[in-house]
Amino acid sequence: MDDRLMFEATLTRNAARLSAVAARFIHGLSDADKDCLLGDAINLMWMRRSQFDPRHHCIGLWARDCLHDAALLRKGWRVWRHGGLQWVRGKDLEEWT
Repeated sequence: MDDRLMFEATLTRNAARLSAVAARFIHGLSDADKDCLLGDAINLMWMRRSQFDPRHHCIGLWARDCLHDAALLRKGWRVWRHGGLQWVRGKDLEEWT
């Protein structure tokens, strides 16, 4: 099995955990920003796949680190709050949503 298939299988097996972690970052994001953040996070996960060993690491913490770093790739994100879009800094995204 090649690296990409093993990577996809790991993400699929842990979809519920990964969804719960991602929800803390994407809740309230505009659709375009949500797609961008998740795409960036998956790219970081792929680039860092050698750092993750399911026998020794918690996939939720690894995914949280990738999502956090993906949020930092942009200065800010558009989040729906109180009936309108608000600008939230990347470093504050997890706490804001």
